[in-house]
Amino acid sequence: MSCIVQLATILSPIIAVLLAWWTVRSSAKDTAKKIAALEDSTAQQIAALNESTSKQIAALEENTKKQVESVKELTRIQIKTAILQANTDMKKLTAQHKQLTQRVYEESQQSVFGNQYGEPFNTMRQEKNRQRDMMDEQDLALNQLKELHSLTAQLNELYKEVGGK
Repeated sequence: MSCIVQLATILSPIIAVLLAWWTVRSSAKDTAKKIAALEDSTAQQIAALNESTSKQIAALEENTKKQVESVKELTRIQIKTAILQANTDMKKLTAQHKQLTQRVYEESQQSVFGNQYGEPFNTMRQEKNRQRDMMDEQDLALNQLKELHSLTAQLNELYKEVGGK
């Protein structure tokens, strides 16, 4: 029995050291597995965040493109409206100019007939003044018409610049 006690006394520190070594080694393997799992989880989370961020950026870019296209379309519509308004004004002024031209012609014809039949001098002066007033109105209408043509040309150029056809 003393031999067993002596053997147990000698082996017990060796067994304790081996047991400690085995515990440390098992613990190190478990820790390494846990660290690897944590790294994988972190990598997956980062990948998910990157994907989510990429999707958000893509959505923002798409939204921005839609907004830009909406602004362009609004600009096109506003320019078309301005062109239509200018065309309407030109039609009115063209009609007014035509009417004034006709009146000037009629007044000059009446003046010729009036001179042939010896109308008094004051009547001729009144007719000339009236004729001059109509010519002034005619010139004004013609100038406004020229300005509207210029404006329409500029609006058409602007419309083409913003992508109109």
